[in-house]
Amino acid sequence: GRISLRFVVRPAGKLPSEILFHKNAHSFLECGKQNISVCYVYEPREGLSCGFLFDDLREVVFMALIKASNLTFGYEGSYDWVFEDVSFQIDTGWKLGLIGRNGRGKTTLLRLLMGDYSFRGSLANPLPCEYFPMPVEDEEECPIDWIGETAPLWKVRRELSLMEADEGILYRPFYTLSGGERTRVMMAVLFSRDTEFLLIDEPTNHLDLRGRKQMGEYLSKKKGFILVSHDRILLDTCVDHIMAINKTNIEIQKGN
Repeated sequence: GRISLRFVVRPAGKLPSEILFHKNAHSFLECGKQNISVCYVYEPREGLSCGFLFDDLREVVFMALIKASNLTFGYEGSYDWVFEDVSFQIDTGWKLGLIGRNGRGKTTLLRLLMGDYSFRGSLANPLPCEYFPMPVEDEEECPIDWIGETAPLWKVRRELSLMEADEGILYRPFYTLSGGERTRVMMAVLFSRDTEFLLIDEPTNHLDLRGRKQMGEYLSKKKGFILVSHDRILLDTCVDHIMAINKTNIEIQKGN
């Protein structure tokens, strides 16, 4: 279907910062969505910037595709490939559960998507990614001391509330937080960055049964992520597609 466009011209550099993450408008237009927010197009001469205005940025961001073609990767010093001539396509609007036995390459695939390793073949990922668990440089600091540099504080508070977490954990040194409290802080921060695609690696490792249930309900209301987990209940609660890394191939299927 067609999309109705409205053009707006503003002085260069005055566009909202969150729309500067992608300069390639055509991939958004191809998705056919009608409810799209702002995407940066180009800076024409005379210092003017042109953009398209739509309704919801995340709706368009999460229509992009991650495509792998003949992807081959192995760790230095190993005689075996982790992936050999693997091809697949993932819609980043999916809530994708990534499963497989230990050592099959689940975390390795996330790191490849992050751009941490060199590989053969092609791996096209049009979106900026963030990885959970995120690094925390100084655990002596309270989360409130550094959150403002990475995400809007009001959004972090909102996400904590959605996880039924006590906002007071933002005001305690990070090293004093339990594993479950650290998980909630990091998830709240990462989901407060609206334009980034999340790669979530075993988020329930430090959560009790009630916490795992809350995390599943929380993730079920989110859009677009890849979740590595061995927790079948969590996966059944929040994913709509499964990617299984098997011994000889990779399978993708709809459902939990």
